[in-house]
Amino acid sequence: TGTMLLGSEIGAALTALEPLGIDMIGLNCATGPAEMSEHLRYLARHSRIPLSCMPNAGLPVLGKDGAHYPLSASELADAQESFVRDYGLSLVGGCCGTTPEHLRQVV
Repeated sequence: TGTMLLGSEIGAALTALEPLGIDMIGLNCATGPAEMSEHLRYLARHSRIPLSCMPNAGLPVLGKDGAHYPLSASELADAQESFVRDYGLSLVGGCCGTTPEHLRQVV
């Protein structure tokens, strides 16, 4: 099923967390939506609880003024719309690099 950014395996994470009576499981921060798609696909197929996704506005690009997140508000909204349609997400949002405009377009 693949490993996440810090080396955790998504299937193992689901197996460990689902029995705890949690209300929702999801992915947030560290990466953008492109890097989350395969993990969300796995969760959509195997989880018995609702799913969420709050990605960064893409992977950060470091420049002389610090980190820049490349996804526009409409690009993030399009990705989240696809995730809701394809994976049945119950909660969407955004993390690092998102602005009020990103979130307005997502919801």
